Amino acid sequence: MGDLVNLNHARKARDKKARDRQAAANRMSFGRDKAERQRAADDQGRIKKELDGKTLNAGDSTSVEKDSEPKPSA
Repeated sequence: MGDLVNLNHARKARDKKARDRQAAANRMSFGRDKAERQRAADDQGRIKKELDGKTLNAGDSTSVEKDSEPKPSA
């Protein structure tokens, strides 16, 4: 015969593991000091700026908008 399992204990143990995982994730996200948060924000900004600079039509003033209608001549 198999072992008896109290479902209340199993449910509570499962929920406790989920809470512990969430707490560990929160400690990683929110448990940083101000300098670490600023460094991460600066890195994200630098990466975004680098990617924006590598787009094909970045700052190209000669590109023609597709949706613009021609001006009627008077």
